Amino acid sequence: MSRIVWGSVVALALGLVGVGVAVGFFPLEGTSPTGPDNLLRTLSPFNSYGHVYDPANIEAMRPRVMGTHGVVSTGHYRATMAGMDVLRQGGNAFDAGVTAAKGTSTAAQDQRRRRLYI
Repeated sequence: MSRIVWGSVVALALGLVGVGVAVGFFPLEGTSPTGPDNLLRTLSPFNSYGHVYDPANIEAMRPRVMGTHGVVSTGHYRATMAGMDVLRQGGNAFDAGVTAAKGTSTAAQDQRRRRLYI
């Protein structure tokens, strides 16, 4: 057989395999993509979230985050201290965030002169 015929046969075989794999990624209507018979699809890279994602449970999508003392995080320690001072004086999270953001921008601007005005 000539090279053209072999190339056509190989291309056809790879095409059929590709179509079979592509059809296998999409579940049929009314079936669950995370069932025990569909384990391979659950572990595939495009459906790897299937073991975590549950569309019926919204609470699982967002973790509950609660605190009593407050947290401020910035790229400069003095901007973080300014945000924490606002929280200690009775400010809310928005006030602390604005103060910390302003302190961070001031720290970045005055870094060349080695001064920080907070």
